Amino acid sequence: AGSRQPWHDVHSRVTGEAAIDVLTNFTERWKIEAPKDVSSLAVRVPEEDQEDCNWRIQIYRSIPVDAAMFDDNKRHLLQAKHGRRYEASIHRAYVSGVRNAEKFLYIENQYFLGSAHTWYEKGSPRCNHLIPVEIAQQICEMIEKGRRFTAYILIPLFPEGDPCAPHIQEILFWQTKTMTMMYKKIARAIKRADIDAHPCDYLNFFCLGKREKPPGAMQMLAADTPANKMTRQGRGMIYVHSKAMIVDDIYSIVGSANIKPEEYGRKTGLGDRDGLLGDNAGNGEPRH
Repeated sequence: AGSRQPWHDVHSRVTGEAAIDVLTNFTERWKIEAPKDVSSLAVRVPEEDQEDCNWRIQIYRSIPVDAAMFDDNKRHLLQAKHGRRYEASIHRAYVSGVRNAEKFLYIENQYFLGSAHTWYEKGSPRCNHLIPVEIAQQICEMIEKGRRFTAYILIPLFPEGDPCAPHIQEILFWQTKTMTMMYKKIARAIKRADIDAHPCDYLNFFCLGKREKPPGAMQMLAADTPANKMTRQGRGMIYVHSKAMIVDDIYSIVGSANIKPEEYGRKTGLGDRDGLLGDNAGNGEPRH
């Protein structure tokens, strides 16, 4: 009972020539879903906006060939795994952004698990995308160089649904494995550098929360339980649904790709998810 759980999300508005790539993505997917109902779209190429010309915009995707009718002249640019071609430019954009970060990373995502090849255990999911281990590696390299660097990662307290459900518990378990791998890697770098520091000086995970007065008609849960305590205190989660990254305040990615297996590689590798889109904005002349 009660009002809907509050959500935190991030959106972007794409204008200019980059918007043509959004249209291209739509038409390529439409040709797969409704090949007999394809009509020509009249497109007016927008004039360059002189006021915003210092921002460079690019559209990325994570999509396989069975979900979009790719341009035959560009198929040679696709990746392939197990005989299946796909585009995984979102993954490459995230990895490139992490590797080029010099001061900080700020990430918001609905999930955070991956790089399973670095913490493999029997029964581990096939989520071997590189984003978590690349973040940890970038931090380690900055520690070795004696430079200040911090990664801030915002995720939900638990995925959407019943936190006691088996599939939710499984996701939380693998997220813990991912975080543990990252903190251990950073701790070893600190030890090698022989500095007085803690892994949390370089990597932090956050969750959003709220505090409200519970409705008078709300039925209190069993006494002496965490759920009862949270209900009495009016504490609840704000669900993080956004998928975004900011690099050094000069580069950003906003899209629909979660940092978890379906988005970056389950079974068939990167690009397994059916059609995820993202855009980035990079300032050609950094101000920091």
